[in-house]
Amino acid sequence: MLSYVHKKNKEHNGVNKMKKEFNTQLTEVIKFIEDLKKSYIAEMNFTRDVESLYKITKTEGRKYIKLLNGNIIYCFINKENGDILRSAGWNKPAKHSRGNIFEPQHWDRWLGEFSPAYLK
Repeated sequence: MLSYVHKKNKEHNGVNKMKKEFNTQLTEVIKFIEDLKKSYIAEMNFTRDVESLYKITKTEGRKYIKLLNGNIIYCFINKENGDILRSAGWNKPAKHSRGNIFEPQHWDRWLGEFSPAYLK
C-alpha cells in the first residue's frame, strides 16, 4: 500500500512539473507574439493608442487555450501537447498544427504578426 501511494505522489509531481513547463512556455510564446506585434507597429508608425494593438490575452477552455488580440483570435493552443493551431472559427481551431510551443527555435517561422502561418 505504501509503495502505491509513493508511486502516485511521484506521478502527481511529474504532472505538476509538466504543467509548470507548459505555463512557462505559454508565457514565452505570448511574449514572443507581443514583441512581433510591437516591432510591426514600430515599422508602420501608428499614431493611435498602440498598446491595444499588441496586447495578447488568453482564455482557457477544456481542450484549448485561445489567444486573443483584442476581440480577434490569434490562435489556439492544445493543452495536451502544446500544438499551435490557427482559428477555424470563434470556438474552433483548424485541424492541422502550425507549430508547437515547446520548439522556440521555430517560432519565428511559424508565428506572424497577425496569426500563425498557413500550411504550405
